[in-house]
Amino acid sequence: LEALARLNISGTEQMGEQFSQLLEHLETELKPDVILLDSRTGFNDIFANIGLSFSSMIIGFFASDKQTLPGLNFFLSHPALNDKHIILVNAIIPNYQHFEAFREKVREIGRTNLAVDEERLMNLSMFPLVRHSLLESLGTGFEQTLDFIPQIKRKALSDYVELFEDIIKKLDYLSAQ
Repeated sequence: LEALARLNISGTEQMGEQFSQLLEHLETELKPDVILLDSRTGFNDIFANIGLSFSSMIIGFFASDKQTLPGLNFFLSHPALNDKHIILVNAIIPNYQHFEAFREKVREIGRTNLAVDEERLMNLSMFPLVRHSLLESLGTGFEQTLDFIPQIKRKALSDYVELFEDIIKKLDYLSAQ
């Protein structure tokens, strides 16, 4: 965290060098299996653009509203995605109808303006994450631990289980290379 706080975001090239040094330091000191970067997507987000260049797997989380479309279009059109493992997540949606509309929107963007070729588009991993009131209460002080723990143990939140199983499968593949 201290290293992140010292990042100078005044220029993309300088930030890229600093970010590279940070990742090298993390690798040397901590030897992590995975580093997760949470970044807002958008048109002018320097951190997201630099993060894309350092990542081997990109997981894009997008809602199902009109405000999301510019970010989704930007994400799918980004040239850095050409050689990445990509997972798209339609989150936090009220029902699975939203996911079907999201998949169609991804296909539509792909037909018109996509850095990833059409065959790869058809094979993209895409997952819905449906709204779960149990999860929404986590961290609020109103969570029901007695309800939450058994659901996790039973893998009752199947959409989350499927997403994380796919992430683990891709990470295993990447680590074997």
